[in-house]
Amino acid sequence: MPRERPDLKRQNEEALVQFLRTELQLASTFCQIAGSTRDEEHRAKLLNDIRKVMETVQRFEARITDPAIRKELNDEAHRLSAIVSR
Repeated sequence: MPRERPDLKRQNEEALVQFLRTELQLASTFCQIAGSTRDEEHRAKLLNDIRKVMETVQRFEARITDPAIRKELNDEAHRLSAIVSR
């Protein structure tokens, strides 16, 4: 049983990384759509959804043990944050 715990922890972290990457990709798509829509209500909703993704990344990034992956996720979140701030 003790040997399974490190594997389970690794699998859990891999799933979390995949989830966060997917969320960031979705937020990137939202940025593209928000930039091209003329519907202000839809744009505001998209920007709010992007902010939620960034909050999610911030909430869970501390659980990522690989510094390179954590940096990758952080860099993408900051890129999106800069776009949303414009």
